[in-house]
Amino acid sequence: MIQLTEQFKSLENFLNSNLSSHISINISISRNQIDEEGLSSLGSALAQCSNLQNLTLEHYLVQMKSESASKLVSDLTNCAKIQKMALDFSSNPIYDDGLKDLSSHLYKFANLETLALKFYSTQIYEDGAISLGQNLAKCTNLKNLTIKLNNNQIQDNGLLGLCSGLLNIPNISSLKLILGNTFIRSNGAMGISSTLPNFSKLIDLTLNISVNFIDDEGAISLSSAIRQCKQLRFLELDLWNNTLSSESARKIWKIMNQILKAKRLIKKLIAI
Repeated sequence: MIQLTEQFKSLENFLNSNLSSHISINISISRNQIDEEGLSSLGSALAQCSNLQNLTLEHYLVQMKSESASKLVSDLTNCAKIQKMALDFSSNPIYDDGLKDLSSHLYKFANLETLALKFYSTQIYEDGAISLGQNLAKCTNLKNLTIKLNNNQIQDNGLLGLCSGLLNIPNISSLKLILGNTFIRSNGAMGISSTLPNFSKLIDLTLNISVNFIDDEGAISLSSAIRQCKQLRFLELDLWNNTLSSESARKIWKIMNQILKAKRLIKKLIAI
């Protein structure tokens, strides 16, 4: 039986709903509809959604404090049945400490299998990305993971720390890393390269590392690592606006075409 997702674009409507009846909900609230007090009320209400299994939570330029974001996730841990969760805190000043505190609650979601974390332009640096990796390492039941950190400055060390944490999640079948404009160089790219072959069940991969400083060595190592993902069926790879030579770009295309000719990929989208 397909469970319909209830949509809420008003905090008041959600607060006045039958909280314990919700199974799948999408809450999308913009800046002019909520303040810090409203965020506190939202968290308290979500904590009462005892049957919730699927949650999408979006905040459009709300300008919440990092403490509020962390408390919101802490409140959500009362929803013991959650299996699928998407949290979008993009364009809010989360900072490294905020991401560390927020992500420290993730392991408490014992039934969580699908997780999307979106932190576009949230003033995250390498320490924040490292902390995120350390906390995700405790979420060993995850199968589908999306991490959106583009327009932050996580740099190579941050990406290496993130990848180190991902190694502890062996059953990932879908991985989407959106890391455009994060000041990554080839050392960071090779961190991804050493991580991918460990996911023996990986079917769906999206890797956006556009607008960075990845050179030939890093890009070629990535494409070679992708070739080692034996179960891969869906691939989106975006290397646009890095520091690749035209020769390396041709080598990458050759590797991707070899994968396609092996009839392993159902879908591919490559941008170099």
